[in-house]
Amino acid sequence: MTELQALITLNLLPRIGPVRIRHLIRYFGSAEAALGAPREALEQVPRCGGEVAKVILNWERYGNAEQELERCAEGGVQVITPASPEWPVGLRDSRDAPVLLYVWGTIDERRDQSPVAVVGSRKMTNYGRSVTEQFTKSLASAGHTIISGLALGIDTIAHQAALEVGQPTIAVLGSGLGAIYPRENLDLAHRIAQCGAVVSEYPLSTNPDKQTFPQRNRIVAAWSRATLVTEMPERSGAMITARFARDLGRPLYAVPGPIDRPSSSGCHLLIREGATLVTDPNHLSQELRPQSEQLAFDLETPSASPSDLSPEEALVYSKLTSLEQSVEELHLATELEISELTSTLLSLELQDLALQHPGMTYTRV
Repeated sequence: MTELQALITLNLLPRIGPVRIRHLIRYFGSAEAALGAPREALEQVPRCGGEVAKVILNWERYGNAEQELERCAEGGVQVITPASPEWPVGLRDSRDAPVLLYVWGTIDERRDQSPVAVVGSRKMTNYGRSVTEQFTKSLASAGHTIISGLALGIDTIAHQAALEVGQPTIAVLGSGLGAIYPRENLDLAHRIAQCGAVVSEYPLSTNPDKQTFPQRNRIVAAWSRATLVTEMPERSGAMITARFARDLGRPLYAVPGPIDRPSSSGCHLLIREGATLVTDPNHLSQELRPQSEQLAFDLETPSASPSDLSPEEALVYSKLTSLEQSVEELHLATELEISELTSTLLSLELQDLALQHPGMTYTRV
């Protein structure tokens, strides 16, 4: 079993989740080692107990990673991990980010270097449709990749508006890619995949439920450099996305609406709580431009490796960037044994070529 197959296997298990998977990998050194660990060791892992250990010990009952990858290949879907070069930058600093993503289409770190989430209510008004189209087309034309959740209403209009101006958009699902929801947007998903991407953290056959949508919203908020809410009542799934964005310290913007319309009361609440009020699409595009320029600077291609490194040092050095990566992420990227990887990282540290941070993460110096 490869490390990717082991990671997919853990992701197939019920009642585990990305936070527990990270604890398991940190404790045992790899996903593969976690699957082969004895019960006594599994029960010692933080946030794992007897019930979780039982699920892991019986992992073969819950799915087959090899078959899952075969289905992905048949459907033109790839599976990426935090070690993949196209892994979204915004998900690297999120504590509960997914451990993998199923991707239908293409994620491009250069093309998608300044993504903006556009979200709102499923039950939109004509006003909500109009302002969503205006803001989305302005942002997309300015080079921002639009991210939303493929839901009916505002999400649908945001995706369509980006496509209408010939720009890519990314849809993050609350279901597996083999169970796209809502079915009314299946054709839209096909269009998105042709120039952008439809993505999910869930196994292919996962049906949506009341938990998967809020979990999807955390990815939308973390992936995006900023979040724009165009129309929503106070009780709305988009409010969850807005709260996630605020908690992550991402810029949050809201479009005001008529003061006597419940359809905009959620936006007004966000503005009272500190979200930036926006009424002009061009002004918002200009305000977000410095973030785009800074991110482009942060993503510059790393310089070539020093010439006197061993093959292992050169390999690890080539995978290090200015973004913090954990040992397990570097393990996936280099495919070196954990013991060899950690000794190589120590050697790079001693040569002032790598820097260790709290939590056993590493960056290039």
